Amino acid sequence: MQTPEVQLASPPTTIQAPCPAASCQRRASCQWRDEGAATICGETISCKDVAQHLRVHVVKRMNRGEYVVCKWQGCSASITRNNIARHIWEGPSHLGHHRDEGHLS
Repeated sequence: MQTPEVQLASPPTTIQAPCPAASCQRRASCQWRDEGAATICGETISCKDVAQHLRVHVVKRMNRGEYVVCKWQGCSASITRNNIARHIWEGPSHLGHHRDEGHLS
């Protein structure tokens, strides 16, 4: 039995393999500005390092459900402490790491 030939309406696109944020090596400058600081942090971080690096900026003894105001340059979103790393990973004006696709550019 032969398989019928399928005609595609448009050329196939390249599918990018997922890039798990927890192991991603893409690097960017931390844009977090601590309360009272004159400038942003500026330390080079990778998606993989975000959770660890945020301990420098976000109070460690907070409950997971407490809200943190994002101090990333240009952002003031209120996020639970439990989700702040994901917010930094995925925010389009932050590190831009898409949950299912990794980095698109």
